[in-house]
Amino acid sequence: MKHIIVIFSAMMISLSSFAQSDDYFGNVVFQGGYNLLEKQPVANIAFVGDVWIFRGKIEIGPGFLPYPGSNETHLFSYFAPSLGLVWGYKHLVYLLAGGMPWGDWDYRDGKPKFSQTVWHFKVECGTDIHLSDTFFLNLEIMYLLPRLSNSPTNCKNLSLRGGLGIYF
Repeated sequence: MKHIIVIFSAMMISLSSFAQSDDYFGNVVFQGGYNLLEKQPVANIAFVGDVWIFRGKIEIGPGFLPYPGSNETHLFSYFAPSLGLVWGYKHLVYLLAGGMPWGDWDYRDGKPKFSQTVWHFKVECGTDIHLSDTFFLNLEIMYLLPRLSNSPTNCKNLSLRGGLGIYF
């Protein structure tokens, strides 16, 4: 098993050593999608920077969370940083991990009260498909792992997202 891990690691490092044509570039991605677990739309803007095989990403956007036992939704905003690896030449593949303050409902007083103070761990993977020297298509899937706490939460997020990105 150790040999397989070493071979896989060596293969990924050699593939990612020529990950991008430049040593550094950044991009902005305008994304939209759907949260499959909460059945709510997802939208955000992501600022991305790649250095060699590493990718940093900051997402800012609105979130929607349904009120318990109702069809109404609560609108909130979020900020989500993440870091990870990227490989490929023009068509890039990435795997990122980070944090996100997703909303949840606090039931301690008997009534649901919205709270966004707890940070949750998130994992995302995706691809950037090169369209031109300026634009690319972004497709990704993101899963938010809810943080365990003493109060029951309504923190579920499995999002499929797509967007149009601009290189700079």
